[in-house]
Amino acid sequence: MPLSGKDMRKLFLEVGYEIDSGGGKGSHWKLKKSGCPTAIVPNHKTLKPGTEHSLKKLLKAAGGKTK
Repeated sequence: MPLSGKDMRKLFLEVGYEIDSGGGKGSHWKLKKSGCPTAIVPNHKTLKPGTEHSLKKLLKAAGGKTK
């Protein structure tokens, strides 16, 4: 089952990412963590497979667990 943007955002927040208050657009969240690449997470009900895969790779590199 594909993850939603909200689910993915929660996973990034659990591993220490923070929402960049000045970043992102209305339909995206910009998440930052010191020493890690910035993550742009779409605020969509379901993420497309390629987007989900890319974000999971980034999350895994940051030390997080993926569903």
